[in-house]
Amino acid sequence: MEQLAKRILNPHEYEQWQASPEEQKEAAFFNAWTQKEAVIKLTGEGMTRAMHSIDLSAGAHAAAAPWVVQTLPVGPGMSAALAVAGSGWSLRHWHWDGVSSV
Repeated sequence: MEQLAKRILNPHEYEQWQASPEEQKEAAFFNAWTQKEAVIKLTGEGMTRAMHSIDLSAGAHAAAAPWVVQTLPVGPGMSAALAVAGSGWSLRHWHWDGVSSV
C-alpha cells in the first residue's frame, strides 16, 4: 500500500498518512482515494488526471473552492464520498434497514 499511497496522495497528504497509526492507515488511504475519485468524476476528467494533483484540503477549506467533498457514512470497512461543484449546499441522509420479508 505504501507505493500506491505515494502515487495517489500529494506530499502533504502522504506525510499525514505516514503519521497515522498503523491500524488506521488502510481506512485513511481508501477515504482519500474515494474522495479524489469523486472529484475526478465531478470534473469529468476520469483517470486521465493524476490523483496526487488533487488537493483535498483546497476543496474543503478554500473560500472560493470550485468543489466540496463530503464523506458519506456507509459502514465499517467501506468508503464513499460525494463531490459537488460550488458551495452553499447541504446533504441529508437517512438510514435504511432494508426490505422486510413477506
